[in-house]
This record gives sequence, structure tokens and C-alpha cells, in this order.
Amino acid sequence: MALNVLGNFYAKKSIKLSDAFEVYINNEVHTECVGFTLPKFEQEEDLIQYGNVSQTFLIPKYDSCKEFSLIFYDSIDNPKSVFFKNNITYKLYQKFGKDGLSENYAEYFPKKSIKNITIKVLNNELHKVIYQYVFENCKIVNYSLYNLDYQSDSPCQITFNFSFEGYKKEII
Repeated sequence: MALNVLGNFYAKKSIKLSDAFEVYINNEVHTECVGFTLPKFEQEEDLIQYGNVSQTFLIPKYDSCKEFSLIFYDSIDNPKSVFFKNNITYKLYQKFGKDGLSENYAEYFPKKSIKNITIKVLNNELHKVIYQYVFENCKIVNYSLYNLDYQSDSPCQITFNFSFEGYKKEII
């Protein structure tokens, strides 16, 4: 009987692929997204005593989970607006002069906010969504650029850090 239980376990469970996901920003898929990091929830223990009895409670630290990040490949099509090609929410301006990077700034338009960013994690067969992370009312708080290195053959990646107002994980 134990072998039957193990056989059923391995028929339904397996190692998950780390790169099997889809990213939707305002319900538009972004195929150039190659990675993400989720916010980490931390908890602190609080011991409460009632006479002779004590009980430990886990209290979440909501201040610790402030940001999540998305990693994108740089696009040759439109280098000034790497992120949100058809959206006017965020524009990145970079100008290179003789001495290197002479101008590097970004504009953020809060009138058109990022209403939701959805990350869908797929199963091993890549046809069914098993997890869905939904972030609501997001704002870009930081971004990091790549360093041009002609000796490396790795593609250029830009990392965007977001703050958010709402976060939920759904098991589908």
C-alpha cells in the first residue's frame, strides 16, 4: 500500500520549472520579462501569558514587504521607452555622449497608474496556470541599468522595483 501512495505522489507532483511564467501589466502580456522577485513576508513572535498558560502568536510585519521587482530584456525597437511600449506611464531617457552616459533620468506620470501587475506561474506542461500573483496600484520606485561589457555575451537586462497597495496569491 505504501508503494501505491508513493506512485500516486510522483504521478501528480514533480519539480516545478523556474522560468514557466507569464507577466501581465494592465492586462497586456509582456514577453520580454525574464524574471521576478516576490515580496518576502516576515513574522515576529509574540508570547502572551494567561496565568500559568502561555501561547505564542505569529504577527506579520507588514513594513517588511514593500517592494517586488521585474527583470526585462532591453529592447532594440524603442530604447527610450524600454518599459510599457504602448503605455505613457513610465519613460526612461538615456543619452550617451563622448564621456559615456551623459543623461539618465526617468519620468513617471501618476495620472495613468499601473492598475495591476499579474504574474501567472504555469505547470510543467506549460498549458495550465497553477499560481497567480496579483499586485494592485503599483508604482515604480527604482530601476537598475546594465553595464555595457563587450566581453560578455549575456543579454542586457533592466530591473524595475515596484511598490504596491494590494497583493494576493491565488491558487488556481
